[in-house]
Amino acid sequence: MRVLLRRSTRLVLVYIVATSALIAVALPVILPVSHNYYALDGARLGHLKLAKRGSAWLLTLRDLQGVEPGKALLVVAREEPLGYDELEQVVEFARRGGVVVFYGSESATKQLFEHLGVAVSHLGSVVDPVFSVNESSLVLVSTASLNTTLLLDSPYSIQVLGRVEGVDVKPLAYTSALSYIDSNSDGEYSVGEPIGSFPVAYSIRLGSGELLAFCARGVLTNSVFSYNVNWLEGLATTRSVLLDQSWARASWLLYLKLVVSTPRGASPLYISLLAAALALVTTYAYSAAHERS
Repeated sequence: MRVLLRRSTRLVLVYIVATSALIAVALPVILPVSHNYYALDGARLGHLKLAKRGSAWLLTLRDLQGVEPGKALLVVAREEPLGYDELEQVVEFARRGGVVVFYGSESATKQLFEHLGVAVSHLGSVVDPVFSVNESSLVLVSTASLNTTLLLDSPYSIQVLGRVEGVDVKPLAYTSALSYIDSNSDGEYSVGEPIGSFPVAYSIRLGSGELLAFCARGVLTNSVFSYNVNWLEGLATTRSVLLDQSWARASWLLYLKLVVSTPRGASPLYISLLAAALALVTTYAYSAAHERS
């Protein structure tokens, strides 16, 4: 009786351990994760649509050192300002002939300019009640040099106050003359708030490459991707698109989900490992049950 009890207890423990292990391994794929600028996030400021287009993601910006700049376009979108080493990697990639599309929070964009030695002033969020799509924060902007119209999510305006030698900064896109700076952030026009056309993007020539700095929360995010995808296709005609996801390393779940995933779902290698683990557990459990009988 005691032998049978020990075998039964061991079998239960095997099932518990095996089930726990399988759940832990499967969690990165099963659990939905929402985070701004995340490649696997389908929300407004996620990058799922860009990822499904076929872009590859970078888990560290140091990988740029092994990329041929003339054949790649780098997309960098950040909530928090980049670290010094990260900014150096991005700038050096552009200097060597790469094209960089940069956007995100006001602090992240402002720091990029300051890192290049360019003095700037943050004017505030821009709202356009006329030239917008669905809501006033999705603003249409004109880009004369690119001969196209882009849709920006939650743009803001940064004014360049001074330039430095070796860094050629030119305005790239402006809002319409009917837009205004929402100084008090209430989403409505208040008396005294500036009205007019404001710069919301800049072209920065660095060496043989170019850095396109957009003053907006979203440029290639899900909220505006469908509108801007043709512009992206033209910009990346002969270049592969790389999406910066190096910031995800700060979260084990975000990072692990990227490691085991592809734009179309779990990677074949991950599925194979999961299937092998399941087969191993099933075989062991069957053997234990057979021994008990």
